Amino acid sequence: MESINELDEDGWTILHREALAGNLIQVQILLELGADKTLETPDGHTAAELASILGWTQVERKLAGQVH
Repeated sequence: MESINELDEDGWTILHREALAGNLIQVQILLELGADKTLETPDGHTAAELASILGWTQVERKLAGQVH
């Protein structure tokens, strides 16, 4: 089984990709499975920052621990 925090060929995790896409449910599941929300992309962005860039407020709040 692959690690949930494994980096893809671009240096991103699945959490980064789901946060950028605004997929709140997938982000929640990934966090429950142990995804590391502190990991950064090669450009230095966390998943929460990627969500913020595109205005995915609920995803950003979930990653910050503000949504239950």
